[in-house]
Amino acid sequence: MTKIFINYRRDDSAHFAGRICERLEREFGSNDVFMDVDNIPLGVDFRQHLHDAVSRCSVMIVVIGDKWLQVIDDSGARRLDDPKDFVRIEIESAIKNEIVIIPVLPANVAMPREEDLPETLRPLAFRNALSVSHTTKFQNQLDPLVETVRRVTAVDTPVEAIVVAEGPAHVASESIRQTSEAQCDVHDGQITTASILKYSFWTAVLTVAIMFLTVTTLYWTVEIPEKLRGGTLFSLALLWSLLIAVALVEIIRRKRRKNDVGV
Repeated sequence: MTKIFINYRRDDSAHFAGRICERLEREFGSNDVFMDVDNIPLGVDFRQHLHDAVSRCSVMIVVIGDKWLQVIDDSGARRLDDPKDFVRIEIESAIKNEIVIIPVLPANVAMPREEDLPETLRPLAFRNALSVSHTTKFQNQLDPLVETVRRVTAVDTPVEAIVVAEGPAHVASESIRQTSEAQCDVHDGQITTASILKYSFWTAVLTVAIMFLTVTTLYWTVEIPEKLRGGTLFSLALLWSLLIAVALVEIIRRKRRKNDVGV
C-alpha cells in the first residue's frame, strides 16, 4: 500500500516538490511515496484512476507554491476551477476519503483563503501547514513533516492525534520551522553524531592550544620545582587545558543556539 501521496502542480512547484519527495523516499522508501500519475492506461476513466491512487495512501502532502492559485489553461481559465484538473481531483479525493492532508509551502507563500478555493476544496484552507524556506537547512525543516508522516502511517494511529495536519492554517508552522532550524544538530531530542564529532573536534583543538600556551608560560615565567617537571607538569597542564576548552566550547555552542532561535 502506498502510504504517502505528493500532490503538486508542475507549473508551480515541481522542484520544491521534488526535494520533498527525495527526503520522504530516503525515510520511507520509494515504494511508499507516490508523486506522479503518468501511466494512466488508455481507455480508463482518469478520474477513477486518480481516486483509486489517492485512496491507497495514508497521507497526502499538498505542495502549494506562489502560482498555485493562478495557473491557467490554454483557454485562460484558472485550472483549479476545472473539475477535470488532476490536482483538484486528487485533493477532492483525499478530502472525501478523510485522508490526512498536510499542506507544505515555501516560506514566502500564504495558505489559500477559503473564498479563493472551489467549494469542494475549501476544507483544505483549514489544514495546518508547514512553511519551509529555501535555505541550507531545508532538509532540517522537513523533520516535523517526516515525524508527522511517520505517526500517520503507523498502524492504528487516529487522525485526531496528528497535530500538524489539523487546526487553523499556519498556527504552528512558524514555530515548527524555527525550532527545526535552531536544533539542526538534534533529532528526536538526541544529539546527532555530527554534532558530537564537531563538539569533540573543537574541544581537542582548544585543549592543545591552551595546553601549549600554559606549558610555555609556566616554563618561561614561573620557577617550577624539579619534582613537578616532566610528566606531572604535563598532566596538570593537560587537565587544566581540557577544562578550559570544554567550558569555552560549551559557551560558544550555547551562544550560537541562542542566536539561531533569535532570543
